[in-house]
Amino acid sequence: MRGLAQAASGLGLVAGDRAVIIAPNCAEYLEVVTGLAEAGVVVATLNPRMTAAECTAILDDCAPKVAIVHPSCRALVADLPTLTVVELGADYEALLARANGTAALPPVPEWASF
Repeated sequence: MRGLAQAASGLGLVAGDRAVIIAPNCAEYLEVVTGLAEAGVVVATLNPRMTAAECTAILDDCAPKVAIVHPSCRALVADLPTLTVVELGADYEALLARANGTAALPPVPEWASF
């Protein structure tokens, strides 16, 4: 989780920014939500059973900088060219590998990402 918190800055995310995860239940889901929250990023969790139109409406409203998506959900964000998309799997693992494990995280109050 700390690795993702540190990798958030590599995605251009700072405390107060918004990100979204669209994925079925998987191990990375909890890691994404808690890791980004540790960095102060507000995480919107979208149901992978939504239609593309439903996802687009929510994404337009919350205006995330980054979407982390399961490969089975990639089509839901395919038409959003301004959104940085990280696909769970190789993309996600590469993001974690690039994280600087020694970088200090900014102090973020526990409640700040909610």
